Amino acid sequence: MIQGFQFSKDGLENKSRAIEVIANNLANVSSVGFKRSDMFSQSLRDAQTNSRAEPIPKESIDFAQGSIQLTGNPMDLAIEGDGFFSIDTKEGIRYTRQGNFKLDSEAFLTTPDGDYVLGNGGRIRVEGEIRFSDDGKVFLNGEESNQLDIVSISDKSKLYRAGSGLFGVSDERVVLEMPEAIKIRAGSLEASNVNAIEEMVKLIETYRQFEADQRALKAQDESLSKAVNDVGRV
Repeated sequence: MIQGFQFSKDGLENKSRAIEVIANNLANVSSVGFKRSDMFSQSLRDAQTNSRAEPIPKESIDFAQGSIQLTGNPMDLAIEGDGFFSIDTKEGIRYTRQGNFKLDSEAFLTTPDGDYVLGNGGRIRVEGEIRFSDDGKVFLNGEESNQLDIVSISDKSKLYRAGSGLFGVSDERVVLEMPEAIKIRAGSLEASNVNAIEEMVKLIETYRQFEADQRALKAQDESLSKAVNDVGRV
């Protein structure tokens, strides 16, 4: 019976975390370039060799391409294909699919939070009319001045969320040069890959499972209480 308590407790914790992840997906349904997450339990694999292995909730990020939406803003950029913009932050280099860039007070191209967009020649300063080619070249006043630093990640399981639509990487060896099979869509943005209807269905299903685990835990508690009280009267 004590083991049953443990199973129910693990189930409640995993479902609670899954509800948080789904809620975060829904909260970012309109966020530029957002990538949804799924939850799974690591114990499904570990239990093959260790029946007492505790389930460990894991977050898996879905990097599927979002739809490309036209904005008309020349500093809005969308990546069509597999790639990430390189961003210079106070915590080091980070990567993103969010291309809603702007100019800071010194005319550098930045993210909405003020982190610097990187080109092969470092930070990109915009002094004049800017234009981006399909292959990521940066033109100022009609002349090529830089190349967007776009990278490919060979193993996306090494990416982790770093806030504000940015990703960090736990192993720099998976960061590769820009893949050839991509296009930069200037004047466009990549939409979130969250499907609100699918997430709502998952939220309802997960909450029902959470309630079922609650009922199971309550039933076990009542059974244990009854057993203890009956033994006490013998």
